[in-house]
Amino acid sequence: MTTTVVNGVQLWYQLVGSGDVVMHIHGAGFGHQNFEPITPLMAQRYRVLDLDLRGYGESERPDQVYSMKTWSDDVA
Repeated sequence: MTTTVVNGVQLWYQLVGSGDVVMHIHGAGFGHQNFEPITPLMAQRYRVLDLDLRGYGESERPDQVYSMKTWSDDVA
């Protein structure tokens, strides 16, 4: 499991493949597992970044208000 601290929160990510970077960003109620079937195929042509946004999957779940601004700041 690979993690990094972003804006004070530990986030899970996986980076595979080579080439231009493509980032998979999951929707509410999901996580990186949604992309597991497609990631190996895309990694044949691209460098693929899968991540779990804060509050989801393998990332930290701090007790806070979650918002699009929070998630977009983490991604940026």
